[in-house]
Amino acid sequence: MDAPEPAPPEPPYPRQPLPSYPPDSPARPESFLLSLVSAGLFLYVGFILNLAGISGNAIYDGSVTAFTWGARIVGIGILVTALMSLARVPGAALLDMLVSMLAAAGCLAVGVIWMVYSDMEGVLVLLFGILNTSAARAAWQRWRLLRAAATLAQQHTVREPLSANAGATAADLPGARQQADDDSASTVAPLLRSKLKNRTPEN
Repeated sequence: MDAPEPAPPEPPYPRQPLPSYPPDSPARPESFLLSLVSAGLFLYVGFILNLAGISGNAIYDGSVTAFTWGARIVGIGILVTALMSLARVPGAALLDMLVSMLAAAGCLAVGVIWMVYSDMEGVLVLLFGILNTSAARAAWQRWRLLRAAATLAQQHTVREPLSANAGATAADLPGARQQADDDSASTVAPLLRSKLKNRTPEN
C-alpha cells in the first residue's frame, strides 16, 4: 500500500478570498438606462434650453452661463461613462465619480446664487445638487471598492508564484547558489596563491 503523499506546505502569507466579481464588470441594464436618462436631461438643459443671463448682473448672468456649459459637460460625461462601463473600459468608475462631483458642486453653487438673487428656480437646481451629491458619494464608494478589489487581485497574482518555492531549501535558490560560489572562490584563491609562492623555479 502506497504511503499518502505529504500535504503541500502552507504559503508564508495569509490567504484572502478574491472578490466574486471582476473590477471591470459591465454596467447593469437598469443602471445603464438610468445613466442614459440622466445624460439626456443634462443635454436637454445644455443644448435645447440653452439658457442665457440677460439681467445685467455679472454674477447672476455668469452663473446662468456656467450652468448651461456645466450641463453640457456633465451630460456628455455621463454618456461617455455609461458607454465605457458597458464596454468594460478601465477608468469608468473614476470618470463617473469626477462627473458626479462636478454635477453636484455646479448645481449647489448655481442654486445658491439664484436663490440670493431671488430666482425661485434655484430651489429646483438645489434639489438637483442634493441628488447629485448622493450620486457622487455612491460613485466615490464604488470607485474605492473597485480599486481595493483590483489591488487585492494584483497582490494574489504577485504572491502566488512565491508559494511554489515554499518547500525549497535555501541552497536551491539562485541567490544562495551564487553566494555559495562566491564563498568557494574566496576560500580556494588564498590556497592557490600560497601554493604558488612555495614553488621554487626549476634549474
